[in-house]
This record gives sequence, C-alpha cells and structure tokens, in this order.
Amino acid sequence: MTTQCVFISGGNRGLGFSCIKALLASPSFSGKIIMGSRKLSSGESARQLLGDERVDVVELDVLSKKSISLAAKTVSMMAPNGLTALINNAGVLGEAEGEDVFETNFSAVIEVSESFLPLMNEGASWIVTSSSAGTRCMASLEVSDSSFLLSPNLTLDGLRERIKVLQRDEKLDNYALSKTAVNCYAQILARTHPDKLVKAVSPGFCLTGMCANYAGKRQPKEAELGATVFVEALFGIGQGKSGVFLKQNSPAGTPIQEAVTVETSWST
Repeated sequence: MTTQCVFISGGNRGLGFSCIKALLASPSFSGKIIMGSRKLSSGESARQLLGDERVDVVELDVLSKKSISLAAKTVSMMAPNGLTALINNAGVLGEAEGEDVFETNFSAVIEVSESFLPLMNEGASWIVTSSSAGTRCMASLEVSDSSFLLSPNLTLDGLRERIKVLQRDEKLDNYALSKTAVNCYAQILARTHPDKLVKAVSPGFCLTGMCANYAGKRQPKEAELGATVFVEALFGIGQGKSGVFLKQNSPAGTPIQEAVTVETSWST
C-alpha cells in the first residue's frame, strides 16, 4: 500500500493551516504532510503550533520560479516514494494584498503543478483551492466565451489567450475571473492526466486573514468548517473522482461532524 504523503502550498496560515489540521485529525489519513510556506520561519512556527511530527516544512514562494524549482527538488528527497496528493492552496483575494491576483491564483498554480506533477504517484490527487465565485463568473459570461472555456477541446494556450481578453472587461471581477481560469485549468489537467484525480474545491467564505477587513453583512464560516472540503475531496464524496468541482455547503456555526460537501457544476 502506498504511504500517504500530501504537499500543500500556503499551509502555514488560513485555510491551508486548517486543511492540515483537518487531515491530521482524519481517521482516513495516516501519512505525512509537507507544508509549503513562503517564509521558512513562518512555516516552522506553524508546525510548532500543530505539534505533530508528521508535518515537515519547505520554503515555497509560488511567485518565484527559482523557489518552486528548489521546493520541488527538496520535496522529491522528502518524499522518495512520491506524493499521493498535491493541494494548490496559496492564493490571494485582491490587489490590496500586494500581489497580482492572476499571477498568484492562476499562473502560479500552473507553475507549481508543472514542477510537482512528476513527483505525484499514479492515482494521486491534484486539488486546487477555488471558489464558487469562479463558477458564478463562468455563468455570467457571454455564451461564446463560456462555450469556449468549457469545451473539451480547450488547450492551456487557448485558455490563457481567452482569459487575457476577458481581463479587459471591467465588468468582471478579477478574483472571480482568476478562479474561473483555474477551474478551467483543472478540467484541462483532468483530460491530459487521466492517471491523476483532479478536483477544484470551494471551502466557502471563511474567516481567515484574507477577509479580516470585511465589513459586509455576510457571515463568514469558520476556517475549520471550510477545510472539511479537502478531507471530503480525498476521502469522502470526491474519492476516486476526477474533473469535478466540490463545494463546502454548510453555513457558519455548523458542527464539524455535520459538515456537508456537495458536487456542483463548473457554471452556476
């Protein structure tokens, strides 16, 4: 039996940290986790908070090709038997965080995936933290655009070109469009890598540092609740599936044991 080994980017805080906690607490998980952290010191601090010897830390700045390459080499030595799951979690909500939304939420996911896919075992899971904002954005596009992006013949080059065009549309929200883009990339990967189990997941609107300044009426759910979608993707409703979008569907305050994840369309 293959030893479970999961790599997760952006694992030192927010949803990534909660995802690691959820996996460590799951009776279905008995392997180790390699946490990607932009700063090694931040990752080490997070690892100490977790207090679990099954967690290792690797420095990974997803916006640096050199950092990605070095991280992949380090992980290949830490996981000589390969990865059973790659979770692309690092992401940003808006430009105010000092990073380009598309570079982080879309382009960086591709860069990390291309470097880490060779480390993944046959049947391993590739997961990206997405958002229902992406499926809603897809549904709002002109039919010509949505049909193009949802086509089973869509290529990565075609995706990049169409997204560049759509970025000029001021009516479209950058964050939502970046998640539409990464959802399309997930579908491309599912077709081009049939030996992998590819999923995009939406934890929902969670109370993390990304929404610290949120002043709206919508109540964010607990990060621990949102993180249950990752466990479900690996060991629950998403187990054995590829090319699917999974959504954590429980409102804030729902007990973890009553959390519900559902499979939804790529366009809602």
